[in-house]
Amino acid sequence: MLSAKEQFIYLKKWRKNNPEKSRAKSAVANHTRSGKIVKMNQCSQCGRQNRRIEAHHDDYNKPLKVRWLCVSCHRLFHSQLKNERRTSWQ
Repeated sequence: MLSAKEQFIYLKKWRKNNPEKSRAKSAVANHTRSGKIVKMNQCSQCGRQNRRIEAHHDDYNKPLKVRWLCVSCHRLFHSQLKNERRTSWQ
């Protein structure tokens, strides 16, 4: 478990290394808070409800276009994407 200071340093470094992801994540959070985007309570992939739902960006150049995925489906999606990239490099 990271201390609060370590978490702050990690996030600051992540934002510096991933500016487009950071901007997209902030845009969704701000628009959700203001009510301009409605966070779904159902996973768009598996349809399960009452789970922790996260916003997934297919294209960071379109920061407000997201798919709402449960944590399980989001992890699975990125795992599959990583495997596809790995096999395409070989």
